[in-house]
Amino acid sequence: MAEMDSQAEVARSPAARRLHRSEIILGLLILLSAVGIGVTDFSPKQGFWYWAAMVPVFGALSIFTALMRERPESATSTLVVRQQILHWLALLGAVYLVFLLVHAGRMNNEAAGLMVLIALALTAFLSGVYSDWRFCIVGAVLAGIAAGAAFVERVLWMLLIPGMVVLVLGALWWMRRGRQGAT
Repeated sequence: MAEMDSQAEVARSPAARRLHRSEIILGLLILLSAVGIGVTDFSPKQGFWYWAAMVPVFGALSIFTALMRERPESATSTLVVRQQILHWLALLGAVYLVFLLVHAGRMNNEAAGLMVLIALALTAFLSGVYSDWRFCIVGAVLAGIAAGAAFVERVLWMLLIPGMVVLVLGALWWMRRGRQGAT
């Protein structure tokens, strides 16, 4: 038994722990983005503050994962941090501009949420290009969420009605099966 425990500890090398930590961070970023769409849909003012707060969170986590990565000798930590800060500040500027359009009446809340999500997807993807490749995956997932959210309203009724029929038929079948088993 002790041998199995020591093998598990050896298998859990620093690289494996780093991979696990990065995956948790990236999943958290995707979850926070999904929450942001909902907040923006219901309140543009709160949506702006949510996204303004999330940009530093994304930036800090991006810097953290970039610093965890091994870099070439020429790339210093100071350079990486400076690049990441400028990169994420550019997103903050884009978020401000999107909500400026909302305030001016040129864009509605739903469109603002999707635009911010697209900007975030692009920023995350580009962060992955020159930093941690996993951010490319986050950017691609966020872009897919934005595309899916844009079309879900159109196809919702086409999916909802058959889904309800299947649900009702399944419930009737389950109830009938339960009565047959009781007799």
